[in-house]
Parts: sequence; structure tokens; C-alpha cells
Amino acid sequence: MNFGGAEIICDYPGAAIIIVPVPYDETSTWMKGSFRGPEAITEASVNLEFYDIETVPRFIKKGIHTICTNN
Repeated sequence: MNFGGAEIICDYPGAAIIIVPVPYDETSTWMKGSFRGPEAITEASVNLEFYDIETVPRFIKKGIHTICTNN
């Protein structure tokens, strides 16, 4: 799955924004589970509102690429 859904997929060389979903839970000392964070954020990102009064939709036009991190 890509950050933001299929509409904003961009190839790596053409993207100005790179998302690196790192499921890191190695240093958790109390409750484990932060490794689920990147997947949850990526799933939720398809519901983002991509309009901002300050940036307008310009940041999306720069291209967003999600790095695949298969463990």
C-alpha cells in the first residue's frame, strides 16, 4: 500500500517526498506494538484531506513515493 492511496503514487527518482515506513519495535521496554504504526498510518493516509490553505495542493504535485519495507 502507498501513502495517500493510488492517486499520488510517484516513482522514486521523480518524487520530492519519500515515505519510509519503518516498523521498529526493538527498543520498546514496556508495551510492544509500535511496529504496527507504519501500516496503520499508511492505511489511514488514504483518508487525508490534501488541501491546505497555506500549501494549496502543491505538495502533492511534487510527488510522493512510499518505500517498500518487507520484513
